[in-house]
Amino acid sequence: MTLFALTEAALDVSAAILWWTTKKTYYGVKYTYLYFFPDKPQQVESYEMIPLQIKNCACINHCACN
Repeated sequence: MTLFALTEAALDVSAAILWWTTKKTYYGVKYTYLYFFPDKPQQVESYEMIPLQIKNCACINHCACN
């Protein structure tokens, strides 16, 4: 093997190791952060739906409500 082929192989292996390490570190940091600070779904208040919900509470056992 020539020096060029050895250098090429070493660079390929180094790049693969660097890629794998970077990817695993990224996911490790990401999931560790999400473990300690989970995403909380934002609750959007829809004030237009409140009268409709109150109106429909009485209609549970009826087919039609006006």
